[in-house]
Amino acid sequence: MKTYISIFLFTILLSLLPATLLSQDSIQYRKLYLHTDREQYFLGDTIWYKGYYLDGQSNKFVPGLITMYVDLIDQTGQSVSKQVVAIDNGATDGAVNIPTTLESGNYMIRAFTEFQKQFGEEAFFYKQVKISKLESFVEGVEETPTQSLQEVDVAFLPEGGMLLEGQMNTVGVKAIDAHGNGVPIQGQILDSKGTSVAAFTTSYKGMTSIQFVPLKGETYSASLAEQSDYTYSFDDVVEEGIKIEFDRESVNDLFFRAVTNAESLVGRTYYLAISHHGEVIFHKKFVPKKSTFPITVNKDALRAGINRMVLLDEQLLPISERLYFSTNYQVNEIKIKPDQQNYETRSQVRLRLSDGKGMNNDSWSNLSMVVVDEFA
Repeated sequence: MKTYISIFLFTILLSLLPATLLSQDSIQYRKLYLHTDREQYFLGDTIWYKGYYLDGQSNKFVPGLITMYVDLIDQTGQSVSKQVVAIDNGATDGAVNIPTTLESGNYMIRAFTEFQKQFGEEAFFYKQVKISKLESFVEGVEETPTQSLQEVDVAFLPEGGMLLEGQMNTVGVKAIDAHGNGVPIQGQILDSKGTSVAAFTTSYKGMTSIQFVPLKGETYSASLAEQSDYTYSFDDVVEEGIKIEFDRESVNDLFFRAVTNAESLVGRTYYLAISHHGEVIFHKKFVPKKSTFPITVNKDALRAGINRMVLLDEQLLPISERLYFSTNYQVNEIKIKPDQQNYETRSQVRLRLSDGKGMNNDSWSNLSMVVVDEFA
């Protein structure tokens, strides 16, 4: 009986969690995606696209007739082309004509609805495309926009949201340019005496990670090899705290750990809550007996996509947070059969789609497809 009462009370407490625990990916959150015919264009070309407007939690089409705004943004952030398009029951299609008067370079396609405005620009759809002059392409001249290091944004992201004094900490590093592209950089973590305690070099999409132990009474900063006057101060070193970290994974389970650098925080009651699109899908109560306490989560408890893991104290106040991307999803297979083996230039192509694994004859789909010559 005590077990059932405990579960009931905890369920009630979860409903009283502060709003900060549940992200804006709630039931009302909606996602917009434009599938373009390609990513490189010439001046005077047409950008063809098909759009999908989905409920953020169920991934189902949003019903009704909805207005979508599509902009083509230049390198200065100015819109050089605007259009208003109707979304009908979650689907739409359209085209953006590229003016011949534009400068060559990278441009951004931005799309959003009135509903998405309430979540800010981070909820909008963005996609970068490259627009070139035809003469440059024919002559084989590659146009590379100049990139100033001052335009590079470097983020340092301590795992669990904080640096624990006296403990080994993992810090994620991500460097992007003004267009959101990852860029390669090199740098070091320095103490107050200028001694290097860790070095880093970004690789895939401008990302990497470093590890170091912040010592009591020390201050730390980051420097970049490419820019001598760059500095970043780590102001989030915590003298006494507890946070959640990822340890490892097996075929069926994920292994996390709660880590603290203070004996006074050992032996207290904590909770691990996992939410997906604003819905709490997993919770676990634990009382650590040591400074490092293992937590096991079965992968089947997670949902496809980003899962938010939050460590809470006895009052259910969030202390530490970590994100985990789960690939726990099923991909429907579609078999495609062309009506001919070879085609003449600009000849009509007919494709036969048949159900694959995970689909049935009653399945309804709204699809888009792009065919490109990989040797061109």
